[in-house]
Amino acid sequence: MNEIKIPLPPLKEQEKIADILSTADDK
Repeated sequence: MNEIKIPLPPLKEQEKIADILSTADDK
């Protein structure tokens, strides 16, 4: 039972990144 799991950033962090990318895309 040795599985290498890559931790995903929390949903809040993903929303922050998506928001930053979208705002940067507008400019």
